Amino acid sequence: AQKAITERQPDVHVFARKSPDHSKLLLSCLATGFYPRDIEMNIRLNRINTENQTSSGIRPNDDKTFQLRTSVEIDRNHKGSYSCFVIHSSLTEPVSVEWVFKIDYTI
Repeated sequence: AQKAITERQPDVHVFARKSPDHSKLLLSCLATGFYPRDIEMNIRLNRINTENQTSSGIRPNDDKTFQLRTSVEIDRNHKGSYSCFVIHSSLTEPVSVEWVFKIDYTI
């Protein structure tokens, strides 16, 4: 019998890739491996939630945990600090992962 998962903390990753609009980047935040399903995730600029975020919706992983990806288009020459802010019941406090300016060409 498989043991039921009670709680799993999310792994949180922030990455950027080129956008079809060359003056922009697509900044994405991925939280994966979490359980239970409910999670709150926002991409923030200088600690304020960004506008126009698009979400993949919460999706199941093969191991019965879940994942969620949120993305936002940002100005390529942006100034300021972008981060991914995650609230989940398995965490004693919210997790914030800062994006270090780097474009991932492999994604």
